[in-house]
Amino acid sequence: MTSKVTLSGISRDFGEFLVPDYYRRFSCKGASCRNTCCAGWTVTVPMDQYFALFGLSCDADLRESLDRAFLPVLHPTPERYAEIRRDHKDRCRLLSEDGWCSLHARCGETALPSVCRYYPRGPRIDPMPESSCSNSCERTLELLFEQPAPLAFERLPLSFQMPLERSGRPDPDPVFYARVRGFCLTILADRSYSLPTRILMVGKLLSILQHDRDADPATLDLTVPSYPRDVPGTYRTLMNVARWFIDNNQTISAYCEGIASYYEDGEVESKYRSARTHFEAVLPDHEILFEKMLVNDLFFRQFPFRDRSAFLDESFVALAGTYAFIRYLALSLMRTKSDCEEFIDIMAATFRVVGHTRFDRNIAALLRDEEVASFDALATMLQA
Repeated sequence: MTSKVTLSGISRDFGEFLVPDYYRRFSCKGASCRNTCCAGWTVTVPMDQYFALFGLSCDADLRESLDRAFLPVLHPTPERYAEIRRDHKDRCRLLSEDGWCSLHARCGETALPSVCRYYPRGPRIDPMPESSCSNSCERTLELLFEQPAPLAFERLPLSFQMPLERSGRPDPDPVFYARVRGFCLTILADRSYSLPTRILMVGKLLSILQHDRDADPATLDLTVPSYPRDVPGTYRTLMNVARWFIDNNQTISAYCEGIASYYEDGEVESKYRSARTHFEAVLPDHEILFEKMLVNDLFFRQFPFRDRSAFLDESFVALAGTYAFIRYLALSLMRTKSDCEEFIDIMAATFRVVGHTRFDRNIAALLRDEEVASFDALATMLQA
């Protein structure tokens, strides 16, 4: 039995990880998954696991499937050596017709590459042991949405049959790391404020800590004023951001193209109101859903320390952009849909980009290009 702990708790025991409260309940949906975890994006395995698969003792049918399932990448590295190939249905070649993995079925879990065995889990030991599940998995989102309560955390003893080595990057002091993340995620879970206001409070906190790391967050005035709503201006910005993803990311390009066609006649505000009215009717608790996705994603990506060289206040630009962009996609795409399951499918695909690419840097750079990177500009964007 483990007890609930606060995010400020610190453990250097690598057998015990800080995890979200849904973590122990996660299990793969297998054949009932609507969108298999290898579909729609590039998945790679390291060199040692690639050669272990080709030395695996197995029957002739499985050997033929393995030979077809992996292809060395053009410029391989030890960490990213071979790509999992997909068939004409965009499925991994090792998936059987019933939706289960034939490698797992015939050789057991230990034969799987670590990316297959542990996804969507993301274990880390720098600067402290943590693990959570990515929002890019539909089952993660289902677990998040099962209970309306804010996300809580606990410690669990975990083991991983994969290297959890030091990153070699300069890491923040674990005490500072836990303190800052604890306050950020606590603010985001405080439902006495609207979610945009909470995001702005986090931005104000990070700006202060960027210049004074000894400041006590508990004593700071994080009050933010009200800001005007500028739907046309905000949506012009987000449409320009979406155009970049049309050209640069296959996973969500079709989503972005669909939204562009919806707004192309210029009647942005009226179409926005129509889409928002429908969205709020289908998902009346949408702010809770966005809150829980953000908190889980930020924990998964070690916010605000994922990019060790970034300034804390720069992480706020990415946070504000992330929320504005995923909400823009969800609100616009749900206009023709009618249930939470469809919302989950949209968000899981979107978080394949948010959680597993250089999305933070890209969204921050795109917002700077649009001259929407100051606190006031971001605050106005978040009101839409």
